[in-house]
Amino acid sequence: MRGARTSFPTRTEMVTNGGNRSRVVSLAMEKPTVGSGDSKKGRFFLPVVFTALSVACALALGRTMSLQPLYPFKTDSLSWLTAWLWMTIIDYYGATIPLCAIIFASERPVVAVLWSLACLLLGCPFCIIYVAVRALRFGSIRLQEK
Repeated sequence: MRGARTSFPTRTEMVTNGGNRSRVVSLAMEKPTVGSGDSKKGRFFLPVVFTALSVACALALGRTMSLQPLYPFKTDSLSWLTAWLWMTIIDYYGATIPLCAIIFASERPVVAVLWSLACLLLGCPFCIIYVAVRALRFGSIRLQEK
């Protein structure tokens, strides 16, 4: 299959891989979704949202670092510990929300909800397990073919 296709298969397409037929679930969207429409407004929705999330996380990090510098560690200071705990939470969700968007773009809705809840509520082990499962299912973690 490698190199033989120029585009990713659709969600319902059956492919032959070494004589065995298997169903392939693609990351390619079959129908436009929020933020991927033809209109200029819809086309830029998700990039604007994720850029805003990135700026918010960067501003939170800058504010935390200016008010409570990371070094030297002040593990005996409640205000330092509280500030960096909140920054860690913001940083975690700032990284997990885009992963959940990828999950929703890649999986069936029910599966996407379950994986996203696991990632958001149970932490990074489930983010890692999702990527590992993807690697096992597709032989890669690549989002689309090169």
